[in-house]
Amino acid sequence: GRRRVLRSPPLRLPKPAPDCLIGRLSPQMRMKPFLWILACGALWARWSLGAENPPPAPSLRTNDIIALIGGGSAESRARSAHWETLLIAAHPGHHLRILNLAREGDTVFSQLREVNYPSPLQQVATAKATVCILDFGQGEAYEGLQHLEHFAERLNQWVLDCQALGTRVLLVTPIPVTRSNTPPIEAYAQRIRDIARRQNLPVIDVFEAARSQKNLSIDGRKLTESGQAHVAASALKPWLHGLVVPPTDP
Repeated sequence: GRRRVLRSPPLRLPKPAPDCLIGRLSPQMRMKPFLWILACGALWARWSLGAENPPPAPSLRTNDIIALIGGGSAESRARSAHWETLLIAAHPGHHLRILNLAREGDTVFSQLREVNYPSPLQQVATAKATVCILDFGQGEAYEGLQHLEHFAERLNQWVLDCQALGTRVLLVTPIPVTRSNTPPIEAYAQRIRDIARRQNLPVIDVFEAARSQKNLSIDGRKLTESGQAHVAASALKPWLHGLVVPPTDP
């Protein structure tokens, strides 16, 4: 006999909406698809470029060993000890230990030492430091804007090297210079903030704290004793947890 061929019914597509109906839509309804495209594009751009995380809350832990690394500005803090005094006073039960490993002339590029003298990172490893405070930028700024990106690359490597030792890292912006032939320190300070933001690191903004103080420098480059006290209390405020710091005379 003959085979019967079953045929499916023809597919009926819905008729497109007449132009007269589309024309009746409100401007808000006609704009919705366009707004959705914009929103999706913004989300894709944020995902592809990497969303910035909020900066971590400033905190120190019990028995933290803090290593301060940098050049002359950082070294001078060892003589005044304002940073050490405020941090320990604000964390009385933490048993903090603070080591100042900074030296005049040290930069992110070079740290000259005597023969067989350990490098800053070797000292960090030996001391089993848990926190590294990197205070660079003032000396490097004298090289000008043409070396800014090179500075940023080296500072970024310092961050990675410290983290490889198991330490948490804080960055410090440099002290502004007010004398003649001022180097572009503000640009270096902003670059340090950018690195901290991208790597989600806390920043001790000495630049911002010091720029608002007048007559607190010795030679337009280094802070006086009163300047050290003022800047320490202001820049370290997020880490002091409400500690009342008595004012000092300028």
